[in-house]
Amino acid sequence: MRKKDRNNDSYIFWREKMKSKFFKVIIIAIVVAGMCGCAAKRGFDRGAIGSNLRETAPSISDQDIKEAYELKPQINFPFKLALYFNGSGWNWKWTGEDKEYLLSIEKQLANENIVSKLILVTPSDVENPGRECGYGCNVNLKSIRLAAARYGADAVLVINGISDTDRYNNILGVTYVLLVPMTFIPGTELDALFMTNCKMWDVRNQYLYFSAEAEGEANQTRATMFIEEKHAVEKAKKDALAKLRDEIVARLKNISAKQ
Repeated sequence: MRKKDRNNDSYIFWREKMKSKFFKVIIIAIVVAGMCGCAAKRGFDRGAIGSNLRETAPSISDQDIKEAYELKPQINFPFKLALYFNGSGWNWKWTGEDKEYLLSIEKQLANENIVSKLILVTPSDVENPGRECGYGCNVNLKSIRLAAARYGADAVLVINGISDTDRYNNILGVTYVLLVPMTFIPGTELDALFMTNCKMWDVRNQYLYFSAEAEGEANQTRATMFIEEKHAVEKAKKDALAKLRDEIVARLKNISAKQ
């Protein structure tokens, strides 16, 4: 009887131990399933994102409006155009490649007698540049104009940018309750949005020649462990910049044709 009792006790101990492990697995599965269920596609609020990209409006008086009407364009074609890239985010920044990409329009514009030279103005050239875009987008335009003037530019093009991402699980994401598939099943998707705009100002009197905007998107579908947010945002940024480049060329041609 004693041996039988010992065997029975061992069985009860083993059963309770397995039950405990089983409940732990169930709890983990429920938690992961809950995470998967919460990771639904939300989309992008372009209005809210765009509002962060624009300048915060200062207090405006009737006198300000009157002075704006009195401003006249000062440039003569071909003119010298400065470029200033404003802003950065935790998952993106303006790269040397981005800047060279926009500067590459110089040859085309010079051949059409629109610009004589493109000049890059960097943040280090600007005294008190102001708060960068993405968090209020308030630039010190007078300081940027002063820096452009020191390079002999007639106008300055200020380029801004902002990004957003949306991460969610697709139908394959339900397999993540098994944990291991999170390393190889492409059940997670990441949508990246990059919005950019620009304004061209007269260096001498701050006359606004034109503004343009563009946006780019990119998508990643991978196992959740291998999603690369910065890579997706970079791809969306390149898409947006390509569209903005075309807009800039078109606007400059339009202004030149009216002269």
